[in-house]
Amino acid sequence: MHASDRFRRSFVRVLCAAGLGLCLAPLAHASYGWRTLRLRPPGAKHPTKKEGWQGTVSVGYLASTGSVRSSNLDARLYLTNHDGAWTNILDYHFVQGSAQGTVNTSTRNGAWESSYAFTPSNYVFSLLDYYSNPFSGYTHRETAAVGYGRRLFHVAGQQLDASFGVGMRHSVLVNQAVRTSAIERVALGYRWKLNRLSHFSERLSVARGTNDVYSEAVTSLTAHLAGNFAISLSYTLEHNSNVLPGLAKTDTYTSVSLIYTL
Repeated sequence: MHASDRFRRSFVRVLCAAGLGLCLAPLAHASYGWRTLRLRPPGAKHPTKKEGWQGTVSVGYLASTGSVRSSNLDARLYLTNHDGAWTNILDYHFVQGSAQGTVNTSTRNGAWESSYAFTPSNYVFSLLDYYSNPFSGYTHRETAAVGYGRRLFHVAGQQLDASFGVGMRHSVLVNQAVRTSAIERVALGYRWKLNRLSHFSERLSVARGTNDVYSEAVTSLTAHLAGNFAISLSYTLEHNSNVLPGLAKTDTYTSVSLIYTL
């Protein structure tokens, strides 16, 4: 093993340990009054914060194009909690698809993000992300990043967040090739509360590494049905600048899901 490879792997381990430490730091607090964090500009009124774990479970139908064309089961678990200035997010996404009885897509994506708000509009964060999709060329891919974020505005039911981070990404491809590189990651998150029962959101992230640039954009519209149930229509676009031969650089997913609020 070359010295440069040993250095990269050691750096990945150190960065992952640092990110995991920041992610787990809130769990060491003596107080566990979990609440939803909604940062606002200085001087703005803060909404009443609900205590306890909050999140959603969704199951739906998904149609995909790109490297794989199929009909799929789309399931997601999204949880948030808040303790003082700390916010934690757990997001797990599972997609299983088949055509004529043969599995032709299988995606598992899990992410844990922790952030600490040192002012009402500014925060630092750490992110750990795991991705696996052999049909898009990845046996598995791990990402660890830390960075700074800011809530740019939160007015009239609309809010916009921006963040920038640096980290490392380690990928193992289906052809056994290994890619490890430092990355720079930028992200934007927009949410518009259309009324009391529905909202529109847009999320965009771009991670640039030595070997490739990976981008993801997710657009969704959610409307309340009854009780704890809602329906969501979403469109996801994923783009990778460097893929294995025979695979498309861009994949798209359109999903209609039934959401249950916990």
